[in-house]
Amino acid sequence: MRKTLFLYGTLMSHADTPMARFVQERVVSSLEADAPGKLLAIPSAKGWFPALVPGQGRVKGVLAELDLTRADLMKLDRYEGREYRRIVLRVRTSEGVSSAQGWVWTVPPSEESVLIESGDFMAWLKKTGLPILSQRNGT
Repeated sequence: MRKTLFLYGTLMSHADTPMARFVQERVVSSLEADAPGKLLAIPSAKGWFPALVPGQGRVKGVLAELDLTRADLMKLDRYEGREYRRIVLRVRTSEGVSSAQGWVWTVPPSEESVLIESGDFMAWLKKTGLPILSQRNGT
């Protein structure tokens, strides 16, 4: 099945995580994009990961069309975990506005979370030199 997803962190191809490589193998097309909301960096013992939350601002990522099986989509949902919910987002690209599914953070952020003012997780990691979380929830 074809799914259009908004990706903004560890699933983006240039994140170079195992799950990003899993996603990249299934990409049919992709465009730079942004979606409404704020972006938080969430710390874990093995690195940082992003969380899109409601709020004023834009989160930078990619709009990706993927060829996924039902099992692939379940694997992505499991990777994201219970803290996220996959919902429909209004995403903006150079070609206009469209709808895509994306994962949003649904639990209160920890005190250690950091607001990423630029809305760009990969640029924030590069600027801070902090590590990306490469595996999550057994995937």
